[in-house]
Amino acid sequence: MKWLKIKIKTHTTVTEMIVMTLAEIGFEGAQIEDNQPISAADLERMFADIVPDMPDDDGVAYVSVFAVITDSGKAELLGTELDVSILVEQIEAKLAELSAFIDIGGGDIIVSETADIDWRDNWKSYFTPFAVDDILIVPSWEESIPTEAATHVLRIDPGAVFGTGQHETTKICIRELRKHLRRGDHVLDIGCGSGILSITALLLGADYVLAVDIDEHAAEAVQHNSKANAIASEKLDVVIGNILVADESCLIAKEKQFDIVVANIITGTLVELTAIVHEYMKNGAVFITSGIINDELQVEQVLIAMKAAGMTIVDVVRDSDWVGVTARGG
Repeated sequence: MKWLKIKIKTHTTVTEMIVMTLAEIGFEGAQIEDNQPISAADLERMFADIVPDMPDDDGVAYVSVFAVITDSGKAELLGTELDVSILVEQIEAKLAELSAFIDIGGGDIIVSETADIDWRDNWKSYFTPFAVDDILIVPSWEESIPTEAATHVLRIDPGAVFGTGQHETTKICIRELRKHLRRGDHVLDIGCGSGILSITALLLGADYVLAVDIDEHAAEAVQHNSKANAIASEKLDVVIGNILVADESCLIAKEKQFDIVVANIITGTLVELTAIVHEYMKNGAVFITSGIINDELQVEQVLIAMKAAGMTIVDVVRDSDWVGVTARGG
């Protein structure tokens, strides 16, 4: 099988934003190359004590994404075939939008072909146990892990499609769930990915979670991770669909009312969601969000949308280049 490789030159400080921007187009997973030194915190998280020799960090990073090349020579992305030139134009347009908020560096795009698909499993070597306060998140394939300091242990196998949970936006949502979730709550997880937030909510005492995602891979990933964490099947349902439109996911969610809605998604989609999310919330329910770039304009867009929806802002949390906003419904 041949793969189209699209490599983008950028800064080390904005690689995660580039990855999230490319995810909007439909790319599943990314490869990041840089010379950033391994920090003491990373070493502790990796349970390692030897730092590999690396070139000096020049602040340059390369983000690569991949798409299958079909027999007709086109790129296949989320089941749709596109001319490579059109796909590159879409990437250029997205990068131009992002550059209005932050400096993305050179933004040079290099297009090539490769038959090597080992990149799809290379990420496993970088996914090591890490903690979000007293919640320890570990790869599902790890056999020996220190759990003495952990109140909860969450086993995750995201595959090459979804994140491992190490992203700041996920950590923000986990901490907000820890703060606001009460035992017996019903939770709606919009943009569930591999189910990290859904399963975390259940481990923290939620009685039921409905997980929704537009990516068809999410159902298998959530079910796999649910079993790895011994979650009872009746406590977690997964629906594939777009809750912003009147499809099955929307109809199923509307049949229920939730104590907490959590959404770790991009700002534009989050603003759209905020206008309708009250339809799924109990009176006084909590709306936990992240995925917002730490830019005052984007944060203000979310705050305005929440206030317009009759919500009261509870928390505005910043972690590195990302922001989470939590609000309470009326």
